[in-house]
Amino acid sequence: LPIEEWKAKKQAELKETIAAQKSVLQEVVQDGQRLADYLYGRGRLGSHITSGNAALVLQTLPQARVVLTSRDWDKFGRRVNKGAKGIPQLVRVNGYYNVGSIFDVSMTYGNKPYLIPEIKPEQMDKAIKELERLSPVNIIFQNEGVIGYDAEQHAIVFPTAMPQHEALARLPAEIVIATAEQHTPGISQA
Repeated sequence: LPIEEWKAKKQAELKETIAAQKSVLQEVVQDGQRLADYLYGRGRLGSHITSGNAALVLQTLPQARVVLTSRDWDKFGRRVNKGAKGIPQLVRVNGYYNVGSIFDVSMTYGNKPYLIPEIKPEQMDKAIKELERLSPVNIIFQNEGVIGYDAEQHAIVFPTAMPQHEALARLPAEIVIATAEQHTPGISQA
């Protein structure tokens, strides 16, 4: 393949991936349920992946858990299944953006464990406080009552006995529900 054709092919691939990211992210913010599904999925994937790349992964494979390049999977002693098609991603190499591919753990095999992104216990308070800052309503911990967004109290409610990691896992979706409730009167939580 002549160099000019190769460059044109790579440039078209880059433009196509950028357009796909924009399109998927626009779809994500169309309604509260799509946004909640995206936020849950984004939380599973961890912070090493950009929002646009996460949106492409979750569109292709909604139940994706851990995504890495084939080279990174090799480092964990896992191999990409023969014939597995990678999910296109924008990657930055030497200051330039290129299109690369990543694979979910479900597309790999091997006996060795893989990295599971986790929030450390000492980071829980900070993470919850940051989400509280983003919430359109107060977040209350109390002994009884509704769990989740409560329209009557105009707050997100969790039991005081709920472990922090469970509250943190539910909080993004409850914030989305509260936000949708604020902007669309008449919608209630199912």
